[in-house]
Amino acid sequence: MFKKCNTYNMKQHELLLCFDIPRGKSSFRVKIWRDLNDMGARKRTGSIWSLTFSRANLQEFKSIAREINSKGGRAEVFLANVIRITTENRQNVIRITKPINELIKKSILILDKPSGPTSGEVVRKIKEIFKCEKAANTGILDPRATGVLVVALNDAVKAMPVFMGLDKEYEGTMYLHKDVDLKTLEEIISRFFIGEIIQIPPVKSRVARKSRRRRVYSFEIIEKDGQNVKFRTRVQAGTYIRKIAYDIGEKLGVGAHLKDLRRTKVGHFTIEDSHSLEEIKKAYGEGNEALLKKMLIPIEKAIPHVKRVYVKDSSIKAIRNGAPVLSPDIVRVQADIEPKETVGIFSLEDELIALGIAKINSERMLDKKKRSVIRTDRIL
Repeated sequence: MFKKCNTYNMKQHELLLCFDIPRGKSSFRVKIWRDLNDMGARKRTGSIWSLTFSRANLQEFKSIAREINSKGGRAEVFLANVIRITTENRQNVIRITKPINELIKKSILILDKPSGPTSGEVVRKIKEIFKCEKAANTGILDPRATGVLVVALNDAVKAMPVFMGLDKEYEGTMYLHKDVDLKTLEEIISRFFIGEIIQIPPVKSRVARKSRRRRVYSFEIIEKDGQNVKFRTRVQAGTYIRKIAYDIGEKLGVGAHLKDLRRTKVGHFTIEDSHSLEEIKKAYGEGNEALLKKMLIPIEKAIPHVKRVYVKDSSIKAIRNGAPVLSPDIVRVQADIEPKETVGIFSLEDELIALGIAKINSERMLDKKKRSVIRTDRIL
């Protein structure tokens, strides 16, 4: 993700801002550099800047990071605690240097699920194609639904819990059993189906049919052609779109059902990232490594939404044996980690070692007092 840079020494408790701004936005990059200069930040490389730690400086860096992320770039703020900081190009170095057999051991695949088979059936086909010992998916799609299905291979299955709560985006067609005017439809949706809603899962579901609160972030009508209503919606994980269509029909007093549904996004994974079963099978059958490396996403790159803690090389063996992460083990830690939050425990080579549960917040992890700061949960 970030530009490759040399190893360098950092002062204790120094803030580190790592960012990547897309090509074609040179004027925005210059503005960010100017803002960083104005606040007294030190330029390590073009995309890595540092500041002495203080709460005020932390807020300044977080503000810059939010601005970069809002413009299509990516930025992360770390609290550095020692010696060596090594930043790799996460998007390219990990993918290029790992051979296919290594990628298959611990990677994520974004499948464009076809209509017809169940999610479980297509995952079994993926397992057969790659000859995996294990494969699993998150965010089940109905047999008739199509679109983004996140599939984990082998050891990456252990990381599935961090994908479970990702927001989803869908496009579909709802059929009204009797026609209503567009204004009435929009008013009903705006009043009852945006924001927090209460759902009872449909009869054909894998969860208990109890009332549950879910959030609908948006519900946009793309086109209305008589009784057919094309829509786009973004929702919290665990929201049943088929039930929303039914409930809209009930509120209108005319009845409605879902004709078709396509999931276009899961978290940061989009339909453009996905591949069909046929494409995957062909690439593997032909031994097309270049194409397979585009399809297989290393677990390290697949979890940008999980905050990171980097540990010393000398601490890795103990952590892999289940030991907790102690404060002296940490080299740097991403800002804003809160107690009980799931975090990624990484080596300085940017390899995911384990997932852990934070016991205290980021700042306290860097205290000189030796103590257990992260409970090791899932070892990869």
